[in-house]
Amino acid sequence: MTPPSSATGRAAPLPPEERRAAIVAAATPLVLQHGMAVTTRQIAQAAGIAEGTIFRAFSDKESVLAAVVADVLDPTPLVAGLRGIDPDATLDEILTAAVDLLRARLGRMRQILLMTHALPGQPPDPRTAGSAKHCRPDPRPVNEAMAFALSGHADRLRWDAGQVSRMVRLVTMATTAGLDGFDPLPTATVVDLLLHGITTAPADPQDPTAQRDPAARPETDDFATAAPRS
Repeated sequence: MTPPSSATGRAAPLPPEERRAAIVAAATPLVLQHGMAVTTRQIAQAAGIAEGTIFRAFSDKESVLAAVVADVLDPTPLVAGLRGIDPDATLDEILTAAVDLLRARLGRMRQILLMTHALPGQPPDPRTAGSAKHCRPDPRPVNEAMAFALSGHADRLRWDAGQVSRMVRLVTMATTAGLDGFDPLPTATVVDLLLHGITTAPADPQDPTAQRDPAARPETDDFATAAPRS
């Protein structure tokens, strides 16, 4: 939302931190679209402020870009989303919601880091690479939030919820990024893998949630024969 302006056409006064946050919010979609080529004029127009207002909040454009990277890497929205998952939902529903939340954040992180040349293997830009290097979020709040979501099914987990949370994150990352040259696996396939592993029949036939037809294959199994991405 564009900040309100005064009758003189100048941006309405905001506390410094709120002004910085508003500029970052306006700049983020532009950075995702234009990368390092985004201009402060474009950012000012999106924020509904004069271009000079940017430089009263940030020293230069690169400082704005660094703040955008740091904001995208901030895990707070992910933690809030995971905390919002109902622990009394089915394990399938919990994992589906968690994987979708993780994937949304991973996609956003990858896109912003690619656009600012801050990904491993990309030529680093000294003006923004530092913000990615030094902004390594503490994984514990994410793990704790996911463990809370899984707490209603602790008796069904082979490991404690903290360890399972880490496994969910690692499997989601590996199956989302397409590091093997293939497209990311569908969420349903990832959840099925997390719940049942790679076997066609459940290890415990007494587990009613794991009863599946050994001859049946998920509809998404065609990824196994798909051609690698060019």
